[in-house]
Amino acid sequence: MDSSARPSGRSTAVESATQEGRGPAVKKLLLVALVALGGFFVYRQVQADRAEQDLWTEATDPVPAGR
Repeated sequence: MDSSARPSGRSTAVESATQEGRGPAVKKLLLVALVALGGFFVYRQVQADRAEQDLWTEATDPVPAGR
């Protein structure tokens, strides 16, 4: 018998159950990461839109600043 062979099927079943238990947790973690990444990109787009709107407001303001 190979020294790396397991003496019983029990340890394989335990490892299998452990691996199966991690699946939903990893999926949830990935989902949370994707949602956070999506939120970050939305935040950046909103900031860019606000900056552009501020520039247009400044450029089309009938009264120059400081007067």
